[in-house]
Amino acid sequence: MNRRNSNPSKTEYMVLGHPRKAKGANTPIGLTLSNTEIKQISSTKSLRVMIDENLNWDDQYQSC
Repeated sequence: MNRRNSNPSKTEYMVLGHPRKAKGANTPIGLTLSNTEIKQISSTKSLRVMIDENLNWDDQYQSC
């Protein structure tokens, strides 16, 4: 059996959506894991691709 534990200090979340349709989405949700609050982020890099909460490519173009 796999007994992996999540590390709350390395865990982050992002709310994705179009800025005009996601009114109020920037309000932190307040997620917790093992009594530790999980940090909300607006962009991240995954598999060398920059992803942001508005699903646009601006951060990706700037990082090249």
